[in-house]
Amino acid sequence: MLRKMIMLFGGAALALVLALPAAAHKPTPPTHPTHPTHPSKPTPSAHKLCLQQLAKAHKAFEKSQHTALQTFLKQQHAALNKFNSQQRLDRAAFLAQQKAARATFMAQQPAPTAAQVAAFDAQQQTAWTTFDTQQHADRKTFHTQQMSAQKAFFAQQKLARKTFEQQQKAAKKAC
Repeated sequence: MLRKMIMLFGGAALALVLALPAAAHKPTPPTHPTHPTHPSKPTPSAHKLCLQQLAKAHKAFEKSQHTALQTFLKQQHAALNKFNSQQRLDRAAFLAQQKAARATFMAQQPAPTAAQVAAFDAQQQTAWTTFDTQQHADRKTFHTQQMSAQKAFFAQQKLARKTFEQQQKAAKKAC
């Protein structure tokens, strides 16, 4: 009886060992598709591709023009800031020089007469007027230079736009 039982358990174990890997194996998918295949998008015509390329070129051109304008304006702004700060420094140096000159004058003349003080003040006022006039002239010259640079830049951009539009027009005819 013990022998029969061992043979029965052994057979059952053998059957399980063979059945489990077969049950764990996935069935193969069917060879026919369950969904109809979607056709891929038709390739665009050569004319449409050409027009798309022209549109991309136009967009790139506009972007480059915009970037160039922004760069130019930043350069102009930086130059103006530098010019203004230089003028402030020059003005401060001039006023310090005048203050030192006054201190030296007072040190050399312990008790200056009213006429000497008036002459010294007139001399300093003349120097200040000359300095201020020179700064105004420099500011005017700088402004003129910036305006001429701006006009030249805009003319260059206008010419580039005209040339680009002519090229686009010729390319559009070729499409």
